[in-house]
Amino acid sequence: MKTKRRFNLLTKTSVLYLVFTFTVFFLFALFLYIHSDRYIENILEQRFILFQNTVEENLRKDPSYYGHSTIVTSLDSLDSLDRYPAYYDSIFYADALEEMQHFRVKFVVVDIDGRKYCLKLAKQAGDFYKFRDAVAVMLIPAFMILALILFIINYMLSGYLFKPFNRILNQMRIYKVGLSDSIETVETNTSEFQNTQMLFHRMIARIEEDYCKLKEYTENMAHDIQTPLTIICNKTENLLADEPLMERHSGDVKIIYDQAMHLSSLSRTLNLLTKIENSEFTAKEMLRTLPFIEKHVAAVQELAQLKSMSVETQLDEKHSLKIDP
Repeated sequence: MKTKRRFNLLTKTSVLYLVFTFTVFFLFALFLYIHSDRYIENILEQRFILFQNTVEENLRKDPSYYGHSTIVTSLDSLDSLDRYPAYYDSIFYADALEEMQHFRVKFVVVDIDGRKYCLKLAKQAGDFYKFRDAVAVMLIPAFMILALILFIINYMLSGYLFKPFNRILNQMRIYKVGLSDSIETVETNTSEFQNTQMLFHRMIARIEEDYCKLKEYTENMAHDIQTPLTIICNKTENLLADEPLMERHSGDVKIIYDQAMHLSSLSRTLNLLTKIENSEFTAKEMLRTLPFIEKHVAAVQELAQLKSMSVETQLDEKHSLKIDP
């Protein structure tokens, strides 16, 4: 089975926050762009109205008026009036700035003393459009800077904020049954970490309680079983010493004795293994294995000879293990 890639909680939160922030930035940029267009339209329209009023006053004074950025056309020369007022953008040469500038042009029909005129009004709009585009473009680096700052904060705080949580995890990692006293309490004011630690300590208490009950049961069973097995072995040895009985039932008595000894040995072995698995033997030291192996070989050497067997060993005198004796 393919293992899924894992991410820590703060990384996931940061990614979700970046996605949310990018969405908000995009919607805000779209809103700002549309609102900027409307704002520019309103400002230019107000200026067109003021400009139009000035042109109308000049036309009342002089019907042949022709002002700067203004073209006055008599209505008699126009074919259709449905398309007025009309707007369009164009690029003109600005004499004051001596460069090409973006202008908004408005065509409007006015009535001056009973005579209608079509006015072509022009207002500079380049600065507005440049400001709008500059604001829209600035949102992209602003988002990138925010993402970079969030990444740096994530990197710096991941070790600081989650330090108590990592210590709690380490306590869980090193915990062994029967060694609850070695588990320390991690100081933290984060409620989630406090709840995690509280549940961990409760779990330890239940495990220790169950372990003590199981240990007590195992020890009692081992002790209680040894007593009847010892009696059986003793009685069987008495039967083995009875020669008339052994002549008739030697096989059965021998089987009973062997099985009783096997159960006794098995009980002691299981009890020992239980203690080893529960890490009750913690006094570890470096021991040479040669003396211990030779001791046990000598113990079974005589039994092997009775069965016409021999035990051969090839041991390293320097071999050692770090283990409880």
